[in-house]
Formats: sequence, C-alpha cells, structure tokens
Amino acid sequence: MIVCTRCGAPNEDSEPLCVSCGHKLQSLRRFGAPEWRPAETLRPLRSEEQGQGFRGLLLRCLEVWVVAGATLGLAAWGLAHSQWWPGLLGAALGGIYVLLRR
Repeated sequence: MIVCTRCGAPNEDSEPLCVSCGHKLQSLRRFGAPEWRPAETLRPLRSEEQGQGFRGLLLRCLEVWVVAGATLGLAAWGLAHSQWWPGLLGAALGGIYVLLRR
C-alpha cells in the first residue's frame, strides 16, 4: 500500500496516481523495509490558516502596482509635454524605492 503525500489516501502498490486526488505516487518501499503508515491523515490548508502570509503578498503586489503606476504616470506626463526627464526621474525614483524596501 502506498499513501499519497498530498491527501493521505491509501492506494494500491500498482497505482501510478492517487485514486483520490490524482497526484503522482512515489513509493518509499525498499527491499526489506517495513511498511510506512502516516501518523495522521493530511488535511487541506484552509484560507484562514494562511493568515498574514497571504495578506502580506497582496500588499506587496499592490505596492508594486502603485510604484509602476507612478512611474508610468510620470513617463506619460513627460511624453504629453514633449520632455524626457519625467520618465527618467520616475524610473530612477522607482528603482531607489525598490532598493530601499529590501
């Protein structure tokens, strides 16, 4: 018997994929090794368990879009007024901001 590493469902030794979730099965069996049994059944991760990690990712994405929008806004303003320096200034300020945020 092979236990799926994704969902914890038991599968026959001859099955290449999990019958429950379709994940590729990998046998941990070796010659003379005892049969492995999971301590407990795996459960799917719920969204409330993701917590700050997911919220932080969304905030970082928003931050990237704001910096990109400000840079493109300066470049568009510069193109509308036939000047090149606002686009260069926006790119430089965006780059400095990214370096300081690390």
